[in-house]
Amino acid sequence: CLGDSLTRGDGTHERHARLKELTGRGNYPAALQRLLGEHFKVQNFGHGGTTACNLSDAPFVRTREFRRAISFRPHVLILMLGTNDAKSKNWPTTTCGATGLLRGLSDIISAMGKPQPPTLILDPPPILRERWRIRKRYLREVQLTVRRQFHSNHTAACRYGSQWRSRSYMEILSQYDGHELGRRHYVGDGVHLSAIGSQQLSCASLEALRACVGRQLGGSRICTFKPSVALCPAANAMSSVLRR
Repeated sequence: CLGDSLTRGDGTHERHARLKELTGRGNYPAALQRLLGEHFKVQNFGHGGTTACNLSDAPFVRTREFRRAISFRPHVLILMLGTNDAKSKNWPTTTCGATGLLRGLSDIISAMGKPQPPTLILDPPPILRERWRIRKRYLREVQLTVRRQFHSNHTAACRYGSQWRSRSYMEILSQYDGHELGRRHYVGDGVHLSAIGSQQLSCASLEALRACVGRQLGGSRICTFKPSVALCPAANAMSSVLRR
């Protein structure tokens, strides 16, 4: 899982993370690991503040996490960038914008080796509040750019060189949660996902990875969300399927 601070999450996977600064955030790669079970290895290569665009002041390709991801040689790549591309200093500029976003995503995928691993593109979630110069209108443009470039046809997924995206965060939210986007999905800054929001994202990822797993994992609804109980009660059933 490659991305910015939304992928990095609470930092519990890091040996020397300053966890106090990340209090309340979730960790969607860790949640995805629990859903997939012991026969899969999910690695978190998230680095806060980074962009897909290579010409910004903080491109993901210049991070240690990017180099570690290349060394990891993933069988499947999950990529979620774009939130920081939606900052006012990045999106309307001639150096970044839609062209820089797509070129950067392509460069990251290409760097993972040959043959290129199947790549799932996650739609960056919306934000509740504009912080750190991230603008809601620019983020919507980022999301539209990603949706136009990457199809959501999962039948072509999980082949070498294939690229596809998950359904949007809002589509997943309406199906599994039955609630509108709200504060419980985010920490106080209105940008970073809470444990509930991150679990939601992990379920969206799992749904889009069905073709990679090669099995139907339960019924049409893989994950069910209830704030007071286990957020994905179908997880145990999924793990038993995977172990067969």
